[in-house]
Parts: sequence; C-alpha cells; structure tokens
Amino acid sequence: MAIFLVQHGQAASAEKDSQRPLTALGIKESSHVASVAEYYMVIVDEIVHSDKLRARQTAEIFATKLKPARGLREDTSLSPEGNVEQFAATLKQGENTLVVGHMPFLQRLLSLLITGNTSHEIMKFQNSGIICLEPASESGRWQIKWTLSRHIS
Repeated sequence: MAIFLVQHGQAASAEKDSQRPLTALGIKESSHVASVAEYYMVIVDEIVHSDKLRARQTAEIFATKLKPARGLREDTSLSPEGNVEQFAATLKQGENTLVVGHMPFLQRLLSLLITGNTSHEIMKFQNSGIICLEPASESGRWQIKWTLSRHIS
C-alpha cells in the first residue's frame, strides 16, 4: 500500500483566468513526471483529485500514463482548507492512491500521516512532483519512501 501526494501542476493566475487552468509549463511538467512514474512502473489503483480545474487536469495527465485500475474520483474535501483528518479516514487499506490537491491541504495531510498532527512542515511540495508514502509500522504512521521532482531528467 502506498499513498502518492501530488500538488497540481503550475496554474494560470486568478487575475488571468478565474478557473486557473494549467499553464503550458504546468501541462509539460505534469506530463514529464507522469512519464517518469510510468517508466518506473508506479502502480496506482485510484487517483483522487479536488474539484478545482487545475487538480482535475493534473489528475487526468497522470491517469493517461499510470492507468489507475479504479480510475479518477473527484473529492470536494480536497480543497485547500479541507478537513485533513476526515480525508485521511477515507484512505483505503491495501490500495495505492494518488492524491492530487493543493496547499496547505497536502502539507497538513503529509504532517498528519507522518507525525499524527497537522502542524509540521515535513517537506516542501513542488508543482507536479510526487511524494510517495508507505506505512511505517503498525502504529498507523507513514514514512516517505521516495520523491519525484518535476526537475528529474
């Protein structure tokens, strides 16, 4: 079982477009990271994303490469200020889930899964990058197994 945390790709500014779609660079970087994950045979059962356009577009790019067995699922609780504890309780045991979301939600989720509370800044997220977590022990905590940056070549 693994959880893959992905901050959406680079998005247009709200001043430019209120829907904040991915920019050309955001599409390119998300495609690149997804291709590298595919090359390394990352297995994903489901991709869960927020209801914001930039997260859905990022999730769709990853889905084309990783072909999740259960497909894509939108979850409105993945908003930037969403309830991290509530979302963590929905993660299914034994499944590999890729979560595409936003800051500060992802930072708080990472902190909760590793430390048990939401207040620690464990690692800096990068647009389109992946942080892979695996269960650390029977304590219910998680640990970082690996990361994949948009700058990988």
